[in-house]
Amino acid sequence: MSTLKVGTIQDHANSNTAISIDSGGRVTMPARPAFAVHLETTVALDGNNGWGNTYGSQSLSSGSWNWQTTHGGYNIGSHWNSSTNKFTAPIAGLYSFTASMVMAAAGNNVTFRFVQAGGTSSTRYAGTTYDSAGHNGTDSSQTVQFLMAVNDTVDLQVGYARTNSVEGDSSGFGRTWWSGYLIG
Repeated sequence: MSTLKVGTIQDHANSNTAISIDSGGRVTMPARPAFAVHLETTVALDGNNGWGNTYGSQSLSSGSWNWQTTHGGYNIGSHWNSSTNKFTAPIAGLYSFTASMVMAAAGNNVTFRFVQAGGTSSTRYAGTTYDSAGHNGTDSSQTVQFLMAVNDTVDLQVGYARTNSVEGDSSGFGRTWWSGYLIG
């Protein structure tokens, strides 16, 4: 039996650190593709039925979807695109995505979904919840995993069914956000 003792593993061509192991055995992977962004400003939804994208100015909303990496966000590897609000897989693998949507008012449900496009397309849905008395929360979150091929994309879409507003940043507190990272 042999033992391999290393503190750093780098790629052979450019000496980029892929894995670091400290003296306590803790492992970090600083080049792992990952992002976390929040909605900077509140976006009003017009109540028309349909699915809409969550970037720029869209026909089913007033205002502009403005996602930012400020207030603790990040974009490791630059695989999330701020112009399209899409994540592009740099390598094939299993990825995890989470989103939390905060609505300005209770009572008007809004559904959002993750949409994977490319070689292996898939869709996952989430939405606000109602109890038997007709009350609902004003926030909803969902975590999904996608098995992605190189250059597959994932974006966040909103289903417009009622008039409401998706809340943006509140003094540095990212109310509505989404994130993703490579599991392996």
